[in-house]
Amino acid sequence: MSATPEITVGVSAVGEGPRDRELDEAIEHALRQDGVDFEVVVVGKGEARAAWCADSSVRWHPCDEDDAHWIETVVRMSRAPRLLFLDSRCRLLPGALERFVRTPLWSDTVQLLHGYTLFSDCHGAVLRVSAHESWHWSQRTFSNDIDYASFLVERGADGIFPWAATRTVFESVGRVVNRRGHDVTLGILLRALDQYEMRAIPEMLAWRTARRGRALVERFSSWRKRHVTLRDLRRRGVTSCLAAPRYGLRLSTRALAFALGTHRGVASMSATLEAVRCRFEWRVASPVRCGLYRLVAGRVHRWPVRFGPVRRPGHNLRIGYWLWKYPVRSETFVQREIAALRQAGLSVSVISETSAKAEFLDEYRETLSPDVTSVLPIDPQRLRAYRRYFRRRVPLRYWHLRFYVLCLRYQERKVPAADAELFARAVYVAGIAQEKKINHLHAPWADACTLRTMIAARLLDIPYSVQARAIDVHERRNRPGLEERIRQANLVVTNCRYNELYLKSLLDPRDSVRMEVIYNGLDLARFDPVDRKLQTEGPFRIVCVGRIAEQKGITHLLEACALLRQQGFPFSCDIIGGDEPTEMSYAVRVRRLMRDLELSPLVRFLGLRSFEAILDYYREADLVVLPCVIDDRGGRDVTPNVLLEAMAMGVPVISTQLAGLPEIVEDGVSGMLVPPGDSPALAQAMASVLRDPVRWRRFSKEGRRRIEKRFNRRRNIPRYLELFGSPGALEAAEPDSVEASMLAPSTAEGS
Repeated sequence: MSATPEITVGVSAVGEGPRDRELDEAIEHALRQDGVDFEVVVVGKGEARAAWCADSSVRWHPCDEDDAHWIETVVRMSRAPRLLFLDSRCRLLPGALERFVRTPLWSDTVQLLHGYTLFSDCHGAVLRVSAHESWHWSQRTFSNDIDYASFLVERGADGIFPWAATRTVFESVGRVVNRRGHDVTLGILLRALDQYEMRAIPEMLAWRTARRGRALVERFSSWRKRHVTLRDLRRRGVTSCLAAPRYGLRLSTRALAFALGTHRGVASMSATLEAVRCRFEWRVASPVRCGLYRLVAGRVHRWPVRFGPVRRPGHNLRIGYWLWKYPVRSETFVQREIAALRQAGLSVSVISETSAKAEFLDEYRETLSPDVTSVLPIDPQRLRAYRRYFRRRVPLRYWHLRFYVLCLRYQERKVPAADAELFARAVYVAGIAQEKKINHLHAPWADACTLRTMIAARLLDIPYSVQARAIDVHERRNRPGLEERIRQANLVVTNCRYNELYLKSLLDPRDSVRMEVIYNGLDLARFDPVDRKLQTEGPFRIVCVGRIAEQKGITHLLEACALLRQQGFPFSCDIIGGDEPTEMSYAVRVRRLMRDLELSPLVRFLGLRSFEAILDYYREADLVVLPCVIDDRGGRDVTPNVLLEAMAMGVPVISTQLAGLPEIVEDGVSGMLVPPGDSPALAQAMASVLRDPVRWRRFSKEGRRRIEKRFNRRRNIPRYLELFGSPGALEAAEPDSVEASMLAPSTAEGS
């Protein structure tokens, strides 16, 4: 952390106790924020937890249970120009602190901000229905014309947690008298609203757990506390906004009705009827409807998707890449592959389900980035036009594929809505490909999204190829329908022999599927190895690059680092990579393990970094470690790009004997491989390499030589050109020319 943090996170533990589980979780979520320098100040009673004290960014201030003046304590201890306030039930979502600091809403007049809050049940579970309700409620409530003073008087300050303010606000407000039975937070906010404005950041930045069975007496007590605070402020005349007539008896009565729960009235009855309707829909109607649908679909075990062999392609080859999102920072190898194909003269277009920020493309690939078309949000007019076109031009093929989707078992439980959505998006992709005159569709991943590529290709009667890589074929959620996605492809490309053997084991020996192995390639001109010697004294610099996900084995790396420290081995370890939204529980476990092992400051989590910055870390690293394992969902790293990049930079690597890793690293020749999940063996391997300059030098030279021989893009890309462009490689055909009648004039003009 820097000497002057950008923001201070104040957490209230008054009346909660430092051993409260909710408070631990609130601080855990605050500590795993990245992208901004911050500090955490916890104000509460009792003694601080040892886990908090292990982190240098957390400071504890003890106070009496009756001392509710915790905000002024946080302001006094803070060193940052901005402050964010939480209570023990509020958990920050990933990226929330960076959003509070970087948002452009700050101005001379707007000095207070708050974010939308997602409400969960008392067990911390968030249902999709409650998420939508929280989002729509926040949008309706915190509109641009909201009167925050009225909102605070009626509902209290709990409704706007987490909220942030600049230090200027507290300097202007001054000290608020702390009296027993007063809501000090409400008083500070109302006095601040006299001079400054408050705005809402229109994003979900936190989630709060609901109180279990909040009693009527507790709600009335909360209202009485607000009422006493407002009465005292009005009598003293320190808050001008309360002098207005609308803040009199009427608004106070509405606040009492809100506290007692009688404000709902007809809305409560409507919500009850809607809940009954939803309960009937999910408990009775939907199971019966889906059961009948599965019964009909189960009558046909397999519906053939192909009528016969497709025609061969012409000379003008146009390839369409189907991706769920483009570009993605963790999928730079896909960007390099597309750039290399375009450099070779092929016409490549990208059709992505959703678009990402263009800043993920580095300067080199941005000049070669293809035109990208996003499918979502789907334009209903264009979708209707595409359906009309295909039903009119190829009606037999259209309904043939519709029945194919009906009979296809591509997920564990078939649902009519999912089948309809799958076919609609496939038709939409086919329409976009037709407009772009694409005559070959390629899916660089073999997950469930590949079905849309396959159906779109069959609808256009053009070839379809798929590339199998890692989680798309090994994770359990992607396994349903995998055999069908592989069997129906004109060409299957995979990046290692390990995947080839696995995929062939899924197919029937009678299936004639062309399968080729093409290793991921690097542009070696961008990887200039540093010719240097291993230092003899240390501390040695260890680098790990990878997402904070279970399959990366970060916990085993931390355990190995703890063993090295026990042996007195001099080292530092930098872990580069961001948190995965689907791996937040693992990210919490990693941070907790780091504090329990007391590895700070030997181990640092640096968050996401640009590609050029990662190259700089490679140049300064003595060792790159990636202890891959198989996670609980069956996911695994097959040929991680990190090892290729490190070996290309001449840095010795250590990984595990898993999946396709032995095809990258020759154990004992170009690096070292240890058993997956074996932390002592990993620590021993790291120490042995760094203590032996001769072996370190040999691993550096042999690693670079292996990349030049097997993973050189100049050697691998011509193989793609041969498979995509050779008439004998694929049975393909030119698509029908785009007709003017495909889109109605009004739709074409508006598209």
